[in-house]
Amino acid sequence: MRKVYFILTLRCIALTGRRLIKYTVESVRTRLDRIYLEAMAGKEDALKGAKATDNAEVVTLLDELESLYTEILPVAQMSAEQQYLEPALRLIASHTIQGGDRSSKAIAYVRMANIEGFTTRS
Repeated sequence: MRKVYFILTLRCIALTGRRLIKYTVESVRTRLDRIYLEAMAGKEDALKGAKATDNAEVVTLLDELESLYTEILPVAQMSAEQQYLEPALRLIASHTIQGGDRSSKAIAYVRMANIEGFTTRS
């Protein structure tokens, strides 16, 4: 009975972690979009009479912004794991199953569940 409880708890933690990561990624992307749009709205008038160097700066900033987007998911995953998932799993593992080996296996399971959840869904 304890194994079933433990497995169900791991699945719940993995699902909750996946949701936390998803919403964190969405909120960070939304903030980046808002900041970019506000910056471009302020620069719109300045860009009308801009030189070629100013346009090159805009292209450079866009490239940097795009590189930030690719880093959001891995950073959100690491943050959620370190702040919430690992402590929760260690606490549950220490109360339900004896031994630290099970705790490390549980953490690995949740990490894989979160990674698979994001790689199988678009």
